[in-house]
Amino acid sequence: MSRPWPGAIRKATFGLAAVLFLFSLALAQEKVLRILEAEKLELRQEGGEEVYVLTGNPVRLERDGEAIEAGRATYFRTRKLLFLSEGVRYRDREGRLVEAEELQIDLSDESFDALEVRIEAKDLLLTGPLCQRVAGAILLENGYATPCASCGQEVPDYAFRAREIVLYPGDRVVARGVVVLVQEKPVLELPVLLLFLSERRPRFEVGQDEGGFYLKAALPYVADFGLGFTLLSYYQGRGYGFGFDHYGTGEAKERYFFLHTPPDTFQYRGEYALKRQGFSLSALVERDDTRDKISRFRLEALLPGIPTPQDWRYALRLEGFLDHDPA
Repeated sequence: MSRPWPGAIRKATFGLAAVLFLFSLALAQEKVLRILEAEKLELRQEGGEEVYVLTGNPVRLERDGEAIEAGRATYFRTRKLLFLSEGVRYRDREGRLVEAEELQIDLSDESFDALEVRIEAKDLLLTGPLCQRVAGAILLENGYATPCASCGQEVPDYAFRAREIVLYPGDRVVARGVVVLVQEKPVLELPVLLLFLSERRPRFEVGQDEGGFYLKAALPYVADFGLGFTLLSYYQGRGYGFGFDHYGTGEAKERYFFLHTPPDTFQYRGEYALKRQGFSLSALVERDDTRDKISRFRLEALLPGIPTPQDWRYALRLEGFLDHDPA
């Protein structure tokens, strides 16, 4: 049983100005919350802890660039816990909107837990039964996500379900245990899926040709050795395709592209160019089965790489091809 405030539980209905004054005064030392709108404030003691209960239609709070709305907000001062219920809307500093039935925020470390969640993160809509934020990352368990929420479609063209979806600060989304959906039908399973919500966002294409429908996805990645896209595709009745489009980030200019589409079509192109004062080296290998089944290659080495007017320059060039057509 909670012990009442000395004398009795004090309940009062205040105008907005009075609520702002009383609650701001109570939290003046903590400097964590600012009330923008509320209809009723209840002050009480529970187990020796001061508890503040706000109700409104809705209660509107602001906290360090984050906007909070709920029908009911309960603040436990000693533990610095804010419990929100009844139509919760929480927009964080990165502009992500979290809607939930219930949401509890620990103001000491900015972590939160939420139930029955809907999250809008730029063009990606995510839903799930349970959500947590720890160290700035939002974890959604048994989640569903689609970039088609703003398209006005009753059945989105593409989406995915995942055992776990993590929204990291910035623009990175990592999903594990993924099932890719086309018009809500499972077509592909992936152990891990990496997405970016910035200009390097994933590219999806759904269409139909003479063999049936197809799904193509270009999923961006970043690594120590470069960045690029993982290429995945599915063709109805024909199978899966895969590949990559990689750009190196080192001293040399590098780009490596590879794509296999069913049943046995290959396309690849590798480019490498390194230019220094003492020497330069360039190489190219390419194949495109949509034109002919021939691999072509070229290698060139120059010494020195950047000659002066009085220098002799030595060059080695090698070119060739390999025919993959047995006919």
